[in-house]
This record gives sequence, structure tokens and C-alpha cells, in this order.
Amino acid sequence: TADELALLDDPARQFLAFGKQTTGMQLIQAERRRMSIWQTMQRFHEKHDLLLTPVMSCTAFPTGQPPTMIAGKEIAQFGWMSYTNPFNLTGQPAASVPCGFDSRGLPVGLHVIGRAYEDSVVLRAARAFEQLQPWAAKRPPMAV
Repeated sequence: TADELALLDDPARQFLAFGKQTTGMQLIQAERRRMSIWQTMQRFHEKHDLLLTPVMSCTAFPTGQPPTMIAGKEIAQFGWMSYTNPFNLTGQPAASVPCGFDSRGLPVGLHVIGRAYEDSVVLRAARAFEQLQPWAAKRPPMAV
């Protein structure tokens, strides 16, 4: 209903519209791609306990104003969240930990990704990083 749609934020409405136009064949192709990513990550985790990446492809941006370009290159819609999407699809445990600030004082996050079902390893690694790189007392500048 219109009342229910009004409760959604803009990205949620965009995902809903995308879902409505997705065909069954596209859904099957996406599921095959998801399984391929899952298998790749299973092979990776045969040798490595954790994968560490940035949380986003850019630093923080104003609410409702996602970037359309990063490092001078045009990006796809939601391209700024390319480091988190694969792990949302594979169901791997992951944590986002503040790890510092960029040259403008905006926060940067560290993404800690672990093997499937090894949430405790991810949480211990995130905690260890927080203890080595305390950030709780640091704040980015407030927008005026």
C-alpha cells in the first residue's frame, strides 16, 4: 500500500523496484553467481582465518547523497558498498570496526570477515583491533 511504501527509505524503495523488474532467469543467474562467490570464499578460508577490507569504497558522505564517482571514476548505484555486498550474499560473519579518519576527519571502517559459522573468531579479532587502535574517545567534526 502507499502507506507502507511511505515507511521505506529511498534505497529500500529502489531495491523494491529492482526486485519487481527482475525476471526468474535473472534470479537463477544471480543465485549461480552467489554460489560462485560462496565457493570462492570457502577456498580462501581454507588457508586464511580472516579477510580484512575497507567497509566502504569511500569515506562517509551526507545522508541521502551517496557518491556517483570514486577516485574520478563513475560508479554503479550502490557501488560505494561493494566491500560488504559479497558477504551479505555468502552469509559469512563480518564486523565493521572504526579504524581511523581520512584527511578531512571523516571516519573510515575496517571490515573483518570470517569463515562461515565462525562468528566468535570475527568478534575476537574486532575486539583485538579495538584494543590496539582505540577510537572511542575520537570524534569526527560535526557538519554545520
